[in-house]
Amino acid sequence: MGNTGSSFFWPDKDPEALGAGFGTNSARARKNFLQNVDDSGFNWLVYIVAASGFFTDSYNLFASNVILPALAYVYWDGTKHDKALAFNLTTLSASAVGQFVFGYFADKYGRRSLYGIELIIVIISTVGLLQCSNGFSDDNGNHTWNIDAWIIFWRTIMGLGIGAEYPLSACIAAEWSSTESRGRMIAAVFLMQPLGQLCAYGAGLTALRAFGSSKVEIDKLWRYVVGIGAFPTLLALGFRLFMPESGRFTYEVRKNIAPNDENGVLRSSDASVSSADVRSLGEEAPINQFKFSEIWDFLYHQGHWIDLFGTSMCWLLLDFAFYGLGFNNPSTLAKLWTSQDLTFPPDVPYWLETSGIVNATIDGVEIINGTYSNGTIADTLVGTVLESNMLRAIHTVSIASLLGSFLIIATINRFNRKHMLTITFCLLAVVLLAAFASFKALFHQGGLHVVLIMFWVIISFLFSFGPNTLTFIIPAEVFPTRYRCTFYGIAAAIGKIGAVLVQIVILHVPSVGKPNSSAIRWLLLSFAICMILGAMCSHYFVPEVQRRSTERDTRKDRKGNIRPAPPYVNIPLQELPLPRRSRQPSHDGGEELGEVEVRSK
Repeated sequence: MGNTGSSFFWPDKDPEALGAGFGTNSARARKNFLQNVDDSGFNWLVYIVAASGFFTDSYNLFASNVILPALAYVYWDGTKHDKALAFNLTTLSASAVGQFVFGYFADKYGRRSLYGIELIIVIISTVGLLQCSNGFSDDNGNHTWNIDAWIIFWRTIMGLGIGAEYPLSACIAAEWSSTESRGRMIAAVFLMQPLGQLCAYGAGLTALRAFGSSKVEIDKLWRYVVGIGAFPTLLALGFRLFMPESGRFTYEVRKNIAPNDENGVLRSSDASVSSADVRSLGEEAPINQFKFSEIWDFLYHQGHWIDLFGTSMCWLLLDFAFYGLGFNNPSTLAKLWTSQDLTFPPDVPYWLETSGIVNATIDGVEIINGTYSNGTIADTLVGTVLESNMLRAIHTVSIASLLGSFLIIATINRFNRKHMLTITFCLLAVVLLAAFASFKALFHQGGLHVVLIMFWVIISFLFSFGPNTLTFIIPAEVFPTRYRCTFYGIAAAIGKIGAVLVQIVILHVPSVGKPNSSAIRWLLLSFAICMILGAMCSHYFVPEVQRRSTERDTRKDRKGNIRPAPPYVNIPLQELPLPRRSRQPSHDGGEELGEVEVRSK
């Protein structure tokens, strides 16, 4: 199926076919493949394959902001929010595991052997979620099953698939894109995160208008939102199953052609080559890139632990703030959109207390402080609550995030990515500090609450225009092919640890979720500190992936006209990572620092 499907869906893109004319000279075949990729410009087929998978995972990840209030209304009685946080914690923790494990497997066994597996996991877990129930219930409220346990179980499985998609989508985009379009390609893939989030809200609003507000109808709603996410997953799966192996992995790992080997002589990344390392041209070398000695040499002796540390810490600090603001979206935004303190009865349920909706008239019945005139909770408010949650998120977060993503796609080669990451971290710190300093003066102070909403809009824009996109891009560029997915998975998993940590913090500070509490401002201060630390990590530890353009970087367009290159051009993947100060063994058995000359094209 693989070869036939690859030749049909990917004509002239199979790396083995592109090198067929060079006989046993694998180095020349590799060079021809890379030249073909560089000449392809922005490859839309590659983009669809990478982006479709990431879209489905983003949709499923952020659909939690739509379905959690519905689950709370139908199944979770009481005022506690611990079940919602458990839902988020298991998803994020499983996602971190999926990022690390599948990143390693993608390097160990090849990209192609994993194409589609992560999407199959998402599809299976989606079907499992749709079938969750309490089973048979008797008159005493006893159940044969526990729906909460089943939801957590299937959400954990889904989290594994969601996490697995990160290294695969990013590395597919990086390894199949031309040098010129690489940054724009990966940024465009990440556009699927805010787009997937927006589509989750759109699906929720559509279902809300189609169904009613009874518990049966709201139960249908969350299942509809979850189930519809399987359809784009099936589309993405169709593309993945017929995709050929990454050409870079084929030549640089399976055939073990050194990145700087132009004549097919070298077969190892080591500087010295023994006779055992010189194999017949075209013969595949054993895939042994995970020998501890090689990893130790790359990370410690060559100094690239700094690259892994920098990308990982930037991602952790970013996700601590991003998921702290975004994964408890309904309750946080409800606080911001409310112009005055709210009054609720003591037994108000979680879904209503965190909504900011207290007074309304529905079907001619007046509701005051979330209750009917007889003092009972106004369940009919649930439709208004769910609609308000989704519309607030669209207006405050989704639109701003999409604009930020579009802008960074358009300008990705106009700026140095390392500097841009540092600057946008600093800008976020300034905005978060301003929001912290003014929070008490604006929170529930009549029309002044609009200023707080604007702070959130700016923060959402800067996340997408800066760190949230750039932490996704840079790890896919900087590491060599034989370790790219593994180290990308490590960086992404450490980022998700930041997301898990902030959920634990919120769990232990319950006042953050209270509608009239201003405790969230202290979270804003902690997020600002994280952004400052992120800027420092970016400045000192994140490596360069671009260089300033020169006259040799000018290109001819399709009409034959010479056009100047943008201010910065991407360094080819085969030249990354740039050497750092290395530790070389000294004559006395110790170590001495040595400078390695930076490679240039």
